[in-house]
Amino acid sequence: MGFQRIRKRVMKRRIVLPLSGLALFLVFSGTALVASASEVNKGVREFREAYASWNADAFAQAAGTVSKAAASDGASAEVYHWLGVIQFHQMLQKRSESGSSASTPAVVKFREAAIETLTRALQKDAKDAEAHAMLGTMMGMKVDGMLSGLRFGPSISRHQDQALAHGTDNPRVQYLLGAAKYHTAKDKDGFESALKSLQTAERLFETENKEPAGEENARWGYDACLVFLGRTEEALGNREKAAGYFRKALSVRPNDDGAKEGLKRTASST
Repeated sequence: MGFQRIRKRVMKRRIVLPLSGLALFLVFSGTALVASASEVNKGVREFREAYASWNADAFAQAAGTVSKAAASDGASAEVYHWLGVIQFHQMLQKRSESGSSASTPAVVKFREAAIETLTRALQKDAKDAEAHAMLGTMMGMKVDGMLSGLRFGPSISRHQDQALAHGTDNPRVQYLLGAAKYHTAKDKDGFESALKSLQTAERLFETENKEPAGEENARWGYDACLVFLGRTEEALGNREKAAGYFRKALSVRPNDDGAKEGLKRTASST
């Protein structure tokens, strides 16, 4: 066998083997991406069902499904976004239980998990407006006095500013901003500012609801926005308007405990 013939065979092997390895890598990578997308889509569907039932076990199932996709190498911003959304709602669900507070250990556990996940989402996509809005909300939950306000205040403001910069027409951004204003309002002007943001969110939600959501999407926050509108109107002394919003919230999600409690407080005057 001549030298040139041997050299050709060696070169052929040096080229073919790497190309074969690349092909296998692309095949496995593509399969992993498809599997990841499948897990996310399944998890989003499970989240939608959990949101409707407001059930802790259902939220846990959705989180477990999306966590599988997050555990894979190169998980996308979308994966971390949806896992963060689910963990955020695990926190809210636990917070809504009787006797629970922002400092309840289970609430803190879900909050810290959501903060970590949504921070990773922003590392992948710094313009994720909903992630910024949720992080601003959860940072606000950490404030329990002057010192913690000084510590977390700059982060809260930064996330709220970024949320509005990238999602001023996003109903969930406006709703979370309005809810934050409600929680920090100290006078009529504060509650009226909250009302303005929440009314903007309401209009955006109603516009969004006119469009099909898609099978692999989950719209959240509309009923909660209506509950906060009711609470804000109640704080402003508008009990009839408040009761109307609580009723509207219950028409969206009949098992909303916040709306039920609000209606009990305000319905007697309507």
